Amino acid sequence: MERRYYGEQYQMKNEKGGFFTETASTRKVVQYELDFDRQKARELRERIYEAPDVYQSERAQFEGYMKMQLLTALGERFNRGISEYSYILKDGKLRGEHSEEPFEDILIRGRDYRKENGNALDHPREAAEVEGFQRMQEIMADDTTPVGEVVISISPPGGEGSIYKHNFYDMFQKTDDGSVKAVRFSSALTSVEAIERLFEIAPYTSYPDTITETALLAHPIRLGKDLPMEKVHKLLHRYHEVLSEDDFAEIKRVCDVLMTSFIASLIDNPEDTHSHALRFNAVLNGADEVADLLKLKKEGVIFEDKKAYDNEDIYSLGMRAVRSVDTGCGLSGGVGLSGGFSLGFGYFGIEQFSMRPENDPNLCRCGGSAPHFHCPGTKVVKEKDKSGNEVKKRKECSYKIIVGQGITVCPDCGEAKKC
Repeated sequence: MERRYYGEQYQMKNEKGGFFTETASTRKVVQYELDFDRQKARELRERIYEAPDVYQSERAQFEGYMKMQLLTALGERFNRGISEYSYILKDGKLRGEHSEEPFEDILIRGRDYRKENGNALDHPREAAEVEGFQRMQEIMADDTTPVGEVVISISPPGGEGSIYKHNFYDMFQKTDDGSVKAVRFSSALTSVEAIERLFEIAPYTSYPDTITETALLAHPIRLGKDLPMEKVHKLLHRYHEVLSEDDFAEIKRVCDVLMTSFIASLIDNPEDTHSHALRFNAVLNGADEVADLLKLKKEGVIFEDKKAYDNEDIYSLGMRAVRSVDTGCGLSGGVGLSGGFSLGFGYFGIEQFSMRPENDPNLCRCGGSAPHFHCPGTKVVKEKDKSGNEVKKRKECSYKIIVGQGITVCPDCGEAKKC
């Protein structure tokens, strides 16, 4: 593939003779907003007294949310598949396995919500996401599309100020039972690297004319029916270490107790920041330890398999320095035991904004027309005491922060967002 370089930009020539351009990107450190999850854990803790009848179900929802966050973190750390699911094709529309609603409608609802409540910076990307899904859906619904056909949709992280921090791609494959299998893979590649390697794999298919996040999201790429998705992922990351599906399953199995320990610490002791940091670091170090043992096993080293971690192991793992890994979404590293850097989580796509607020464990449940949480800061207010004298008191702010509006400083008390 021919390339032309222009300082920090270069153009790549595609098979049709056209050139597409991308500005060279720099990897940005993304921070995990542990303070945000601590605040959600504090609010959950209050539910024990406010609504004991629903506390257990809300706790289970929050645990599920946090487990998914941690598994996503590990998937990105090891360039592994993040999630797998299936669509059912009905009346030309793709639907989730357990849903009668076309998934296209869910995306449109999320896009429209973001138009009203989101940052304008992300609006073109969100519109492109809908367009790209519709194009992929047309391919899969076409009777002439053969069984085994694979389509890939590349989703690079958004620019500065975007809420979309993850670097991944979705692959879709038509199956012989009429369903469409979908796997989301973490990516350590820049957009240009991904297109270069896809061109080597499938040089005769159609590619977008420009390499931008909107162009890539709006134009899914057909790869044919002869390349299984797992093989495509390995070919794309042939210069990166890629964990096998079986090895990643073993990491998740062994490290489940570490993830459970971190989540329980967050929920049961939301103010114990040292414990949160230690146990989060233990998750990353434990996963690295299992990955190293699996590698030695493949090299013929014989040893007893790691079964599980106990409390002593958790403390030992948590106190170690955490190896930093460039995940393509930013640097994957540990949390300083007195605060500091940690791994970042962001939004994957607009479908998350079509959720009903009362079903999202990461948001407040006090009611209201838009998903929100309450400012954890404090403010000084004037009140009258029993004698009628005006006095100043410091109270919790609890200002309603609407999700998606890009608010970084509370307009009521001035409390700044903490990362």
